[in-house]
Amino acid sequence: MRRRLVRSPDRAHRVFADRLEKTGAEGKTLNSLTLMLGMAAENAAADNLYQACVPLGWGEPLSLNL
Repeated sequence: MRRRLVRSPDRAHRVFADRLEKTGAEGKTLNSLTLMLGMAAENAAADNLYQACVPLGWGEPLSLNL
């Protein structure tokens, strides 16, 4: 279970980063959400799951605008 919690933000970040690269949507909602997922992935990889939740919480409202 814990391993999945660490890998999920990283996978999501890679998917959104690829999508961002293909669309070239600099400065848009996708860019902000990709940044939030990257922060969550870094914190999860450092075993700081509490801090990983913070950018996910901020990213949730952004995802509603996609």
